[in-house]
Amino acid sequence: MKNTWQIIGYICGFLMVIFEVYWFFLWWGLTGAIAGFVIFPLVVLFPFIYLFKEGFSLFYFGLWAVGLIGIYLGQKDEEQSTAQE
Repeated sequence: MKNTWQIIGYICGFLMVIFEVYWFFLWWGLTGAIAGFVIFPLVVLFPFIYLFKEGFSLFYFGLWAVGLIGIYLGQKDEEQSTAQE
């Protein structure tokens, strides 16, 4: 089960990177796209940046939340499986 949650978390994270680079490119051109790749922790803050720049988006906040929950549950399942050994 841990692999399923981790895969969901990683897919959401990958999608957030794609959306972040796309929107940064639209807002700031090539410089924004490069910043989206170089300053990678912005992915975690992207829903909030989008909120201030464009307005609330349930899709981006939902994707962000599902990704965080997936990674958390994957790590929790991994800790439980190593504790049982």
